[in-house]
Amino acid sequence: MLFRVVAPLQFGLPANHSLDQVTCVPFVVQGFRPAPTGDGSWNEQVAQFCGKWSRSRQQDQRYLEALRAAAAGLAERARAGEGDRNLVGNPLLLTAICLVYERYRSLPEDRAQLCDLLVNDLCRSRWSEDRERGWRLDDAGKRNLLQEIALAMQQEGAQTWPVDRAHQLALEGIPVAETLRADRASRHLQWAADHTGLLRFEQPKEGPEQVRFWHRLFREFLAASRLGQRDFKVHELVDWLAKEGRLVEPFWEDVVRLLPRVLGTREKAQLLAARLEALAADAGNRRGRLLGLVAAGVTESRELFPAFDAAAKAREYAALYERGGAGWPLRDRLFFLEGLAQLDRAGGDPRLRDERWLAIPAGQVTLKKKIVKVEAFELAWAHVTVQEYRAFVEASDRLAARWCGEAPEDERQTVADWQTAAWRDQLAHPNRPVVYPTWWEAKAYGRWRTAQRSDGRVIRLPTEAEWKWAAEGPKRRQYPWGNEAPGTGDAARANWKETQIDHATPVGAFPGGSCGGAVDLAGNVWEWCEDIHEGDPDWRVVRGGAFWNEAGPLRCAFRDRNPHGNRIHDSGLRVVRSAGSV
Repeated sequence: MLFRVVAPLQFGLPANHSLDQVTCVPFVVQGFRPAPTGDGSWNEQVAQFCGKWSRSRQQDQRYLEALRAAAAGLAERARAGEGDRNLVGNPLLLTAICLVYERYRSLPEDRAQLCDLLVNDLCRSRWSEDRERGWRLDDAGKRNLLQEIALAMQQEGAQTWPVDRAHQLALEGIPVAETLRADRASRHLQWAADHTGLLRFEQPKEGPEQVRFWHRLFREFLAASRLGQRDFKVHELVDWLAKEGRLVEPFWEDVVRLLPRVLGTREKAQLLAARLEALAADAGNRRGRLLGLVAAGVTESRELFPAFDAAAKAREYAALYERGGAGWPLRDRLFFLEGLAQLDRAGGDPRLRDERWLAIPAGQVTLKKKIVKVEAFELAWAHVTVQEYRAFVEASDRLAARWCGEAPEDERQTVADWQTAAWRDQLAHPNRPVVYPTWWEAKAYGRWRTAQRSDGRVIRLPTEAEWKWAAEGPKRRQYPWGNEAPGTGDAARANWKETQIDHATPVGAFPGGSCGGAVDLAGNVWEWCEDIHEGDPDWRVVRGGAFWNEAGPLRCAFRDRNPHGNRIHDSGLRVVRSAGSV
C-alpha cells in the first residue's frame, strides 16, 4: 500500500529537528519488546507504541489511526526477507518513523527518500563519544561506516558478515598513528550498531559472530548511496554494474531500483534509465531483466521522471513481451511483468486493458463417466486479475441485491469488505489473479460485469464441462498444453510446486503452457466453476490446480471442490462470455 504526501512537500531534513531533540523518545520506547520475526506478530506491539507516541504528542484518535495505517503500509511495502526483522519492529526505527510522520503527516511513497530520512535521523539520534579517551564518531562517520559495510556485503551477496570483516572496514577509518587503533575501531562498530538500530550482531550456533542489517532495505539503500558517491559518470556506473554482472542478479534488484534517488538529480536519474534501455536493446534474452529495472526505478521515484510517458512506455514494453518474452528466463519474466503492472499508474498492465476472448467450438467431454455436450462459448484468455476486479470492488453498488441477492446475508461482501489488509496486499500486484473471492462473490462479479456491457453478451463462471472441454480439447490432452509434464525452471509451463515460487504470479508469465492463447489454465490459482459438487449445494467444483500443487491437480481430468463461502489465498476465477442470462 502506497501512502502519498498530502501536500507537495520536499522531503529535506530540517537542521533543527532530529531524533535527539524529541524529548518523548525514552517514554515511547519504554516497555517495547520487538517481535523476533517479521511474520506480523508485531502488530499489537506497534499499535501500543503508536498509542504512546500519539498521547505523548497530545494527538487525537484520528491522528493515531492514520499513524498506525502508515506504519502498517510501510511494513507491507518493505516486507521482511529471510533473516530480516520487521521494518517497524525496532523501537528506535519506529520512533524515527513516527517522527517522520509527524513532520509530514505522511510517509514518503519513495522508499529511498524514507530511508534517507531515517538513516540521517538515526545516525544523529545518539551522541557517540568516549570523553575519557577522546574518541568521537559523528553522524557522517556512522553513515559512512554503514555504507562501506553495506556495499561490501552487497558485493559478496551476503546477508550476514563476520564481525572481524566489519571491524576491518572500521579500522580503515582510524588514523594509523592511533595508539589504541583496534579498540577504537571496535567502539566505532559498536556505536554504528547500538546508536542507530540499523545494524545488529548475531551469534550463530557455529562459527564467528556476525553482523546483519536490521532489514535488507537499509543494506540495499546504503550500498546504493555508496555507489552514488563514487567518481563515476552515470553511464560509467551502469556499465560497471553490467560488467560485474550486477544488473542481471536478483540480489541487486533493489540496489539498482534505489539508484535514481541516491544519484541526486533528475538529470542523472534519467541518464540512468536511458543507459539501461540502451543496454537492454543488445541484451538478448536478458532484455526483460534490464527493462524491468527501468520500470522499477521509474516507479520508485516518479517525480524524477517528469517527462516520462508511462502509458506509452508500458504499451511498448508489453508489445516487446508479447513478441519475445517467452524466450526470457522465468525470473526475468516475473520481474518484468511485476514492473509492467506498476509502470503506468493510471492504466496498469496494457495487456489487460482490452478484453481478449478465445472462441471455443461446440464439443463434448466425459464427466463422471457420462458424455456431456458443450455449446460454443468464448473463454477469457486469463484469470480475472486484481486490475480488472478493482472496478467491481470500488463500485458503490457492489453489494446490491441484483448482484449477490441469493448469497447468504453474511457472505454478501467483496474481498475488500471482508478484509482490508488482504485486498491492500493484492493491489500491489495488479496483474496477478485476484484471490480470496467466494463462489458467491465470483457470481456477483459476473452479473455486475454483464450489466456494464451494451452488446447483450453475458459474463459468467464456466460450467465444469466448459472448463474441461477448453482445457483438454478433442485430442483429450493430459494438460492444457499437451501431454508433456509441467516442467521446471525456465522451461516450466505452469506455476506449480516445482517452480518454487510459492505465490500467484502475473498472468501470462508461463507462455509455454498456453492453450490456444489461454494462459494459466493449469497452475497459478484454482478456478471456480458453476457446478455443485456431487449434489451438495454447499460445495462447488474448482479446477486447474494452484502454485503449491504437484502435477496431478494440474491435469485436465482432475477435479476438486471448495465450500461456496470459502476465501482462500490460492483460489480465483476465470470467466466465459456467452449468449443467454446469468
